[in-house]
Amino acid sequence: MAGELMRDSAELIGRDPLMQDVYSMIDRVSRTNATVLILGEPGSGKELVARTIHARSLRAERAFMVIDCAAIPAGLLESELFGHERGSFTSALRKQIGRFEDADGGTVFLDEIAELPLDLQVRLLRVLQARQLTRIGGTAPITVDVRFIAATSRRLGEMVRAKTFREDLFHRINVVSIRVPPLRERAGDIPLLAQRIIASISQRDVIPSRRLSGEALGRLQEYAWPGNVRELENVLERALIVAEGAEITARDLVLSSESPADDRRFRGRLQSLREMEIGHIRDILSVTNGNESEAARILGIHRDTLYRKLRRYGIVGPPQDPTRRVS
Repeated sequence: MAGELMRDSAELIGRDPLMQDVYSMIDRVSRTNATVLILGEPGSGKELVARTIHARSLRAERAFMVIDCAAIPAGLLESELFGHERGSFTSALRKQIGRFEDADGGTVFLDEIAELPLDLQVRLLRVLQARQLTRIGGTAPITVDVRFIAATSRRLGEMVRAKTFREDLFHRINVVSIRVPPLRERAGDIPLLAQRIIASISQRDVIPSRRLSGEALGRLQEYAWPGNVRELENVLERALIVAEGAEITARDLVLSSESPADDRRFRGRLQSLREMEIGHIRDILSVTNGNESEAARILGIHRDTLYRKLRRYGIVGPPQDPTRRVS
């Protein structure tokens, strides 16, 4: 069973006993409807664990809805999750169906659930308990059939003690917990991961694949990886760009404790790509008159991804139309 899981996704590759524990837990929970809490550092692969659980569940043919609680602006979050009725607030010109309703029959993945405001924690708890919700401005309860998987990189127990996270919600989402180990705890898996990542990037970007030198591989296995698998992907992508010849050497690797500022080839490429992306996002937002949902659709990315890019680049567009699905 673990071998099948390892073939499903590059980030879930691993023969380390800690990863075998993850595979075992995935096997146990996939065929149930139990709420799952996935714990792990940023970049460790929590979303991939959630996707694998969904893919192996009886809900696999239905929606898998990713909601990044840290990425959606606080003022939009309640409407995004629960929907709203027409006229329920000033800009509610049309009825909007929330994401929980959109995911009916499927799975909702609440990433970084610790960032959910306390008032929305109360509303989420009611959905978990009664499997019903009420849209903003609505009165009729709406039944929803969804499985919830939550994830966090925070210590929820400490947040409960500090009263910044509700204890009843914590117990409700913590029916089954899966800890995804950080990459530094399974350094023996790095050769397998690196090989798959290099092959994937080469195919995606249509660039020559390169092998890792022994010295380069040694450096990767000695490094602490604070950004986990996501950081490994970034390091290897850069190395593929700047490496010369058929081999990635140790000098092609720039880890977070170092700086690529003296590498003009890579610095220039990063600047041009960044400027290109910022310009493209601005153009699309202009075309859609600031409607971020429509802009994300045109860009071919999830709205949460667009929100993260807007925050990262400091892009402020014209006022957006908050509607998503209308009637």
